[in-house]
Amino acid sequence: MTKSDQPDRVELAAVILTKNAAKHIVDCIETLRFADRIVVSDSYSTDGTAELAQNAGAEVIQRPFDNFAGQRQAALEAVERDLAYPCFVKPANLGSSIGIGKAVDRATLQSAMEVAFSYDRRVLVEPSVEKPVEVNCSVMGFGSEITPSVCEMPVSWEEFLTFEEKYIAGNQKGAKGGMANLKRQIPAPIDERMTEQVQSLSCAIFRALDCKG
Repeated sequence: MTKSDQPDRVELAAVILTKNAAKHIVDCIETLRFADRIVVSDSYSTDGTAELAQNAGAEVIQRPFDNFAGQRQAALEAVERDLAYPCFVKPANLGSSIGIGKAVDRATLQSAMEVAFSYDRRVLVEPSVEKPVEVNCSVMGFGSEITPSVCEMPVSWEEFLTFEEKYIAGNQKGAKGGMANLKRQIPAPIDERMTEQVQSLSCAIFRALDCKG
């Protein structure tokens, strides 16, 4: 697969709000290295937080602390400067679509961030890919002996696959709900070249994470 075969890359920015967080700021930044841009909004810390953040490669913005609402407003403005609507907001350390929301304007962005922050102290905001086509591929094996599955395409949701659709929807007595009840196309209706690309990327990720099973 050549570089030109790869899909357009979406850039991701992470914003950290700090006040005298020298003890933890470097570790926090290290956990966000996957982001293209890390911005630290610091409230004039007196313990060297800003200097440590700069030395760790983050961009530092100084802003006096007034109250939590003011800091949250500054974070919303930082997101809007870097990302266009619509965008997705999600807790940094949860899966299964828990706490994920889609923002289409300032009001829904604020609401989604409040939900996400109720689950985690770090939140990711990233651009939405509109009208996406999701293709799933599993991988089995270990090391060099791995095998990708046939590709499948879920077709039931409109915006994104929510927790309810994954685990609850269609759940009736004596019948499985969630993913087991979702409609899907197997094999996925994509051409041979795209199928090979999905399977190749799945195997590459499997190896990179040293998975087995």
